[in-house]
This record gives sequence, structure tokens and C-alpha cells, in this order.
Amino acid sequence: MMLINTAEDTVKKNIESFRAQQEDRMMARLEKQIDFFEGDHIPYIAELIKRGDKEGMPYSYTNLTKHIIKKLSMVYHNPPKRIVTGNQDKYNELIRDKNVRLKTCEQQARLMPFILVRPWLRTVGKDQYFNYQIIRYFYIFEDVKDIEYPAAVMYPIQTNDNKRIWEYWDKDNHFVFSNDGKRLKNQVDYGMNPDMINEYGELPHALLRFDDVIEDIWRGGSFDLVDSNLMIDLALTELNYEFRWQSFKQVYATAGGATDLQDTEVEFGYNKVVKVVGENAQVGILDLQPNFQASIEVIKFQMNTIAMNYNITMKWELSGNAESGFALVIKNIDLLNSWKDDIEHCRRWERDIFAKEKLVYEHDTGNALPAKDIHVDFAEVKFPVNQEEERAKWDWEFSHNISTPLDYMKSQSPDTPEDELKKRLEENAKLTGTIKAAEKPKPLTFEERLLGANV
Repeated sequence: MMLINTAEDTVKKNIESFRAQQEDRMMARLEKQIDFFEGDHIPYIAELIKRGDKEGMPYSYTNLTKHIIKKLSMVYHNPPKRIVTGNQDKYNELIRDKNVRLKTCEQQARLMPFILVRPWLRTVGKDQYFNYQIIRYFYIFEDVKDIEYPAAVMYPIQTNDNKRIWEYWDKDNHFVFSNDGKRLKNQVDYGMNPDMINEYGELPHALLRFDDVIEDIWRGGSFDLVDSNLMIDLALTELNYEFRWQSFKQVYATAGGATDLQDTEVEFGYNKVVKVVGENAQVGILDLQPNFQASIEVIKFQMNTIAMNYNITMKWELSGNAESGFALVIKNIDLLNSWKDDIEHCRRWERDIFAKEKLVYEHDTGNALPAKDIHVDFAEVKFPVNQEEERAKWDWEFSHNISTPLDYMKSQSPDTPEDELKKRLEENAKLTGTIKAAEKPKPLTFEERLLGANV
């Protein structure tokens, strides 16, 4: 465990040790993962292109990383049900933003080897609820006794004056320091304890990851996806470059014995005139004929390959018949199996986050969290089905007492409060009963009248 004392030079030495242990290569990779997910691709494409006319390069890229990551993130696509022992309503109010944040967490945990999530209490007037800080770029100090969870962590935060400072945590200490390693004097201004101690007695961060730790905590993450995305971006940029040359052609000029044409930069376009001075001066155009279709097929092959590695199917045609729900299940069976595996990781997330919520709530309020224990029921993945399949499914569940009309209404209007749905059912029942009561009885048949007379 790393110890921090009050001496300024000791703090600097520990921070330097922190950064020395964390490979610069790994931190650069983390930055690259974040940039590609956020759509900042151009600097990485430009780094691979060695041309003098790079300033006019028509960069082109596709955010395949974000597209595939979002498609894979199915666990929190539909919010799970959290059943707690205690005051369910009060706990639900405390975690009002949890489903939204965990949807983001699922995407980021697929992108990175792991992320940190810190629950903290936000107070607005008399209203109090949890917010969830998501941290994906950080230095960690590994604990030799527990390689799955860091002993200390530090990560950058932005100040109001747009300066970068660092926040540091271990089980005993909590403070902020400048980019050059000096602890800031006005710790309270940044929400820190003035004594720079960690009052929780442990890190208040949950660690979220999809890959188990095997020897190294940094295992996992979608590094191959980002690297493939970069190669596809480069191919798209080269395709645009070829298209520009093919559109404008290559202008060349000759002049016998003239020296004023050497090293001349010529600007050309539809509203410009090329002027050449010299004996027997001539201007011509080289007509390039690149094979665009071959380049496009190579790009499609690259995209299909990386998508296949992630159990994703690329659809290139805009037309075609809609597939049934069963056909989609068969087509995405590998993706469904992966989703089942992911749920077990997310159950661990829920337990860890719940433990940190207890820690923070009990320390910050002096009261016990309204929930003692928690059980999470994750929603099933549903594929679109046609109306006949949907109706047959609900009829079967109704006839076998598996579902009720209220369950059906919940599935159709998940954001409508349950009391409102019950009210609608009651009103519909009254209206249906009134209509039936107002209906005139059917006239008796001859056989019915005869049977009545015999009786």
C-alpha cells in the first residue's frame, strides 16, 4: 500500500512512481479508445499519412466503434427491476438516474478494460438522490493482495477556469493536486476534506468490467475494434483522395528551355485560370482511372470482418423482406449467448454499486440506506415480431395464467404509471359492461321456443 505523508517532496515522488508504474503506452491507448468512441478520428488518420499536401487531405471516417459498442450493449437496453428489502419507493427515488447512467456504463465498460463508477449524493433543496460519476481515464496503484481492485487511484478533473488538476484516493487519503504534482492549498474549494483524509475508509468507487482478471488488471477492452476502425478510416480517406484526383485530374505544364516552371505551385479549380510563361509552353491533364468499386469492396470486407468478430451482422442493402422474430433469434444466436454471459458480470456490478451506495449514504446522512438487500431482475432481449406472432403469444400467456391484461398494457406503455394503467382497465371494463347491457337479446329460434314450450 502506498503511504502519503504531508511532505511535499514525498507527494511528488509518489505521483512520479504512480505514473512510472502505469505504462505510457497503456495511457495513450486509453486516450485513443475514448477519442474513437467520441468521434475524434482525424489526428490518428493524419499520423499514418506521409504526404506534402496533407493540408488538403479530404479526411473521411466512420464511427464504427461507437456503432458496434452500442449494438452489443443489450443488458441495460431495457431497464432491470430492482427489488429491495426495505423502503422500495424511497430507494427508487434515490436511484432515479441509475438506469440511464448504467446504460452509459455498459457501453464504456465494453470499450475500456474497466471503468470506475463513484456514487455520490446530490442535494437539491430538500430533494436528495444519487448521481454516478463515470471515470474511464485514470492511473491506478495495484494492490498485490487483491489484483482485481486497485489500492489507490487518481484521475484528471476540469476546473472552472479550464485547468487540469488531479484527484487522488486511497483508503486513508483524498486530495487534489496540480499537474506538476503539487497539492493545492484550497482543498475545500474543490469539495475535498480540509484534512485531506478519506472519511469513507475505503475507495468509494465500484469497478466495472466484462473480462475476468487473469494476471493483469488491464486485460480486456475493445482495442482490436479501434485498431480496425482506424484502418477502415485510412481506406475511406484514400478513397476520397482518389476520387478528388479523378474529379479534377492532374494538371501538368511544360515549356521548352524555360526555368520559371520549376518548383511552381499551381492553384486550380473551376473558377481559376492556369497561366504558364515560357517557350512552347503547354498545359495538359493526366486522367487517372482508379478502381473505386474494388476499393469499396475492400472496405466492406474489413467492416464485415470486424463486425463478425463481435457477432454483429452488417446490412448493406436498403431493401428486402422483414425477418420474423424467430429468424432473428437464429441469426443472432451468438450475440444472445454473449448477452447471457454479460448478465452475470452485470449482476456483480449491481452488488458492488449497491455496496458503495450504502457506504456513501450512511456516511453522508448518518442514516441507514432505505434498502438492506437487493435483487435485480434483468429484462429479456426482445426481437421484433409480426402482429400475428405477438397476438398468439399473449393469447397463450392469458390462457395459461402467465400474464394479465395489466402486463400487456405495461409492455405497450412502459413509462405510464401502474395506477394509471389500472384506471384505464377499470374504465374499459365499465364501458364494455355498459355496452353489453344495452345490447338487445337475440330472438329465439324455433327450436329454442319449442324446447321452452316442452319444458
